[in-house]
Amino acid sequence: MKYRTLLIAIPLTFTLGCQLVKPQSPDQFLNRYAVPEPSPEAFISCKKFGCEDKSSLAYTATEWSSIRELFNEPSRSPEEERQAIRQAVALMESFVGAKNNTAGDLGRNAGWFVGTPQLDCVAETINTTVTLLLLEQNQLLQHHSVGYPRHRGILDLTGPHYSAVLTDNSSQQSYVVDSWFFANGQLPVVVSAEK
Repeated sequence: MKYRTLLIAIPLTFTLGCQLVKPQSPDQFLNRYAVPEPSPEAFISCKKFGCEDKSSLAYTATEWSSIRELFNEPSRSPEEERQAIRQAVALMESFVGAKNNTAGDLGRNAGWFVGTPQLDCVAETINTTVTLLLLEQNQLLQHHSVGYPRHRGILDLTGPHYSAVLTDNSSQQSYVVDSWFFANGQLPVVVSAEK
């Protein structure tokens, strides 16, 4: 009888425990890596695996204007906005790469031994989350909110990986925004978090 009670109590405890956990903000993720709230005039960018080395950067007025231009035409749908976000992430990554010597960053972890600074998924997630927060804070996003980055790993029967996250304000569908797969300045992957 006591084993039956345990078999019921343990899953119930985990279920209730999960419901009591408050959702985390993207700022909480950035705080883990000592990355403060960004602004176009002052933000931190990772320039090494695990964000072990960082740069303090700023966008010029011309750079920020070219980013804002991507959102001049109001997005008629979340899908259109995600396409503009892809372009903004790629453009912002190319601006940052020229400033902190990460322009030679290759996709995935392919450039580990090439002698130029390379970014892993943690550094890419931090940089992309900073980018998304800049877009959100400057009211360039109409259909999405920035979420706490996603992690997958051994329990998912996959390799460990982090990705930045957007949530569709209408459907509440989460999307990962992942620039790790491609070289600096290329369009990131934007897919549903489940995929």
